[in-house]
Amino acid sequence: MDKLAHIDRRMANIESWLPSQDEERTRLAIYKAFQEIVEAFFDMLSMKLVELKIPPKDDYTNILLIEEKGLIDKDTSSILRSANGLRNRLVHNYNEISDKLALESIKTLLPKLAKIRKDLESWTST
Repeated sequence: MDKLAHIDRRMANIESWLPSQDEERTRLAIYKAFQEIVEAFFDMLSMKLVELKIPPKDDYTNILLIEEKGLIDKDTSSILRSANGLRNRLVHNYNEISDKLALESIKTLLPKLAKIRKDLESWTST
């Protein structure tokens, strides 16, 4: 539940900060919040694998393992892979990511991640 609450807080932060995205510090705050959202999702995947007595591995393998167990579908897997790829580019500044592209990607991914977040809520009751 803590991870879900953290995702909710950071999504709300990003939504409130997007109108000021042209300011550098706001952009950096958006990137950091997005990073935390993605990390919380992957923490949840790892925790679910532990619960299933499957040793967690790297993020991309964990997506595959959870999908193989039928807990997420291919679309969800694809969205999580995209979010993790963007997170990695933001954190490590791969290929001098463009702010415009990064912000557009975040705006596109956020509603999809919000839906996934709702779907994963059922994991906390099992």
